[in-house]
Amino acid sequence: MLIQAKHTQCVHIFSVAENAHKILYFSQNKNMKNLVGRSARFLKICIFSAVFAAFFAISIALLPTSTAYAKGESPLYQKLNDEVVRLYEEEIAGEPVVTRLDDMAISNLAEANGFSVKKAQALLMLQDLSTRVGETRTFKDLSALSDYKIFKFGKHCVDSYSKTLSKDKKDELKRKFLEAIK
Repeated sequence: MLIQAKHTQCVHIFSVAENAHKILYFSQNKNMKNLVGRSARFLKICIFSAVFAAFFAISIALLPTSTAYAKGESPLYQKLNDEVVRLYEEEIAGEPVVTRLDDMAISNLAEANGFSVKKAQALLMLQDLSTRVGETRTFKDLSALSDYKIFKFGKHCVDSYSKTLSKDKKDELKRKFLEAIK
């Protein structure tokens, strides 16, 4: 009976040890599956982030350049067209102010200052108008101003110039420029 009891105890201990090994193996297998699952999720997040970053970088690269529309620049400059330039040169300046420069020169001027071609044209006209009203500002001085200050100075120059005109001429110019802007 003693031998049988010892034998039963050994079988029982062996059986517990075997089950412990199975439980340990199962536990290791479950942890391994969790580790692989977490790694796969981390890898998916990294791939998604890389694709998103690449898409974002390509989007930034395809944005219009500074000669089309500069960052932070007022959209009012985009209303300036060839008809407005022609009207200014014929009705106010009486000589070519903007058109005396070729398109490449204006484009280079705009790019060098970090703004659009239309803003460069507007500043050339404002420079000319400021000279005509006796408050000369250079292109460099005007390009250093904020859009708000440019518009404020432009309004001042237009008001000063319009004081020299008759009411009929003033109304006619206003009508022509408003039609040209549309």
